[in-house]
Amino acid sequence: MKLKPLFLCASAAFASLVGSRSAAQTVLFDSDTTSHIFFRIPAIIANGNTLLYFTDDRSGVTDATAWGDIGSEGNISIVARRSNNLGRSWKREVEMVAKGYGNHGFDRGHGDAAVVCDRETGRMLLMCASGEVSYGRSSVKVTNNAGKLSLDLSRAQKVGRYYSDDNGLTWTGEEVTADIYNLFPPKAPADGKAEPSVYRLFFSSGRICQSSVIKHGDYYRIYSAITTNRGSLVLYSDDFGKQWHPLGGANAMPAPNGDEAKVEELPDGSVLLSCRMFGGRYFNIYNYTTTADGSGPIMLVRNALPKVGLAIKLPTSVRHTPQWFSTEKVA
Repeated sequence: MKLKPLFLCASAAFASLVGSRSAAQTVLFDSDTTSHIFFRIPAIIANGNTLLYFTDDRSGVTDATAWGDIGSEGNISIVARRSNNLGRSWKREVEMVAKGYGNHGFDRGHGDAAVVCDRETGRMLLMCASGEVSYGRSSVKVTNNAGKLSLDLSRAQKVGRYYSDDNGLTWTGEEVTADIYNLFPPKAPADGKAEPSVYRLFFSSGRICQSSVIKHGDYYRIYSAITTNRGSLVLYSDDFGKQWHPLGGANAMPAPNGDEAKVEELPDGSVLLSCRMFGGRYFNIYNYTTTADGSGPIMLVRNALPKVGLAIKLPTSVRHTPQWFSTEKVA
């Protein structure tokens, strides 16, 4: 059985971008079960005339399904193909971005690329799921050392961060698992036994959103959705991914039952969260506002918006005054 290939689809908008009236399709990565070749989870970024198209190469997975995510037997790598003329033609070479190898540890597998190219410098950032532990089996323990709580992440799904400063020709990566999980401090129940707030997460694959409104220092702000055991959350960074922060604060729960998600900045700087759920999608909007004492602005988000059906209409309740907000001052 031959699986559906990954296409780069030239829509009408994309066709107009490259100066063509016809909408063509180019097969960039072709999955074929008869040859044990598997590609999944596409992402694409542009830098000038360059397009980079990323995907997971899951051909090294050896378990029964061979469609497995991070944590399956075998290795998963992130690879890419390149166009230097906005997609009119593509290089034949498959470029290695994050290679999975070995039987254990952070580098056993890398997948679910979330990518962005800085509009001013051309620097590229890729966040990914990594390691040998699957999302479903990810777990975190809280250790208490003389009253100081810390996270044991040895059985957590790992997080990778990769940068390129040469238009995606070479990439430098490292593990940032602790940096991301520690954004969500452990919670201490009444019985005194501390529990992790977040014990599984990954950056939702695809596009990381860069603001056109907010800039601190050298970079415009970037936003990325993450999928967690608490639903879909949003992180932001003002230094192009070196340090991340939870949008709306560590306790915000904009979509408690949300699955993989995407974010988009609205013209006024608000941030729209759209996430998958059973039977439709969840939407929520983070809004900036000024505090009464003038110390703002702060970011406000209503928790647990009602689900949106398959018609994907924004519910009327979006426009109602929320009864509870998570708040976070914006530098």
